[in-house]
Amino acid sequence: MRFEVEPKAASLNMRLPASLLDAVKAKASGIPYTRYVRMLLETDVARPR
Repeated sequence: MRFEVEPKAASLNMRLPASLLDAVKAKASGIPYTRYVRMLLETDVARPR
């Protein structure tokens, strides 16, 4: 399952603790952190239950 190629017609807005956002930004390493979060979501959704 690969969602990256689908049109992005929906948006998500969420509030996070600053420490969590800082940790996400640190782990993103070279890619925009929003793309990194989307990749994490895609990976989790694609995993069998």
